[in-house]
Amino acid sequence: MAADCARWLEAHRLADSRACGEVGRLSASYAYRCWTAAGADELLVLTEWCALSLLVDDALDGPGGRADQLLGAYAEHLVSLGRSACQVEAAQQACGPSGFVAAFDDLLARLGPRMGPEWVRRFLRHCLLSLEAFGWEAGNRAEARWPSLASYLANRPHSSASLVNLDLVEYAAGTPLTPDQAAHEEVVALRRLAADCTAWHNDLVSWPKERAQGDPHNLVLLLAHHELMPLPRAEEEVRLRISGRLAELHCAADRLARSVPGAEAYVEAVRAWAHGLMTWHNVATNRFESPHAPA
Repeated sequence: MAADCARWLEAHRLADSRACGEVGRLSASYAYRCWTAAGADELLVLTEWCALSLLVDDALDGPGGRADQLLGAYAEHLVSLGRSACQVEAAQQACGPSGFVAAFDDLLARLGPRMGPEWVRRFLRHCLLSLEAFGWEAGNRAEARWPSLASYLANRPHSSASLVNLDLVEYAAGTPLTPDQAAHEEVVALRRLAADCTAWHNDLVSWPKERAQGDPHNLVLLLAHHELMPLPRAEEEVRLRISGRLAELHCAADRLARSVPGAEAYVEAVRAWAHGLMTWHNVATNRFESPHAPA
């Protein structure tokens, strides 16, 4: 899986051979841990999606210039797809150069027929919200501005791309939600709880790197800054918040499984994704000690 992903990255000229191999290995580890219900074909698509996401994240963390141009073209293309009457057909017919845009179109052309147009519209909306959150963070960094706790917590499900990856839980488990199911208050609550647990856990393991880089977008650092907490106390506060969210997640999952017929497989896939991602943060990656760690 990792080798196939690395070849796919090289075919789209997304990075050099060494970087493609490294990102392929990280992405395969993520996919195996997080999307446990997926078959081999689905795992390859999910591994490639993870790899694309990591490289977009690296470009956002890197210097401007060509990276900014590539990301700008990527964002414009997602907006264009979102306005299309048939997003999958538009992706299949796209003939742009290799890079982020062509790689995204390749993945969407494989995801869309399985998942249907309503899912694709939701997926694209969450991708665009993530890019908007990335831009909000970049603006704060450029102005050396500390975001408020409230604004950070509101943006974190998007800046972590958690909602995008939770859409992919449906693909992995073969349980696409109908529009009514996706809008159900119990489903929305479950997704938000899973997003909070995983994004805050990311903050817990990555705050030393972000502090060294002068990046304030981290719950540990924001609590220390706004609540005047010593860093060890802020770190412990985040641990407590994660524990509380995990308890809420399991209660919400049990409630949803009881109240919505046929939801059991989806609920278990969400639980597996959340726990798999937190495990990946802890044992499967050194990105959080690297200058290119995801925020």
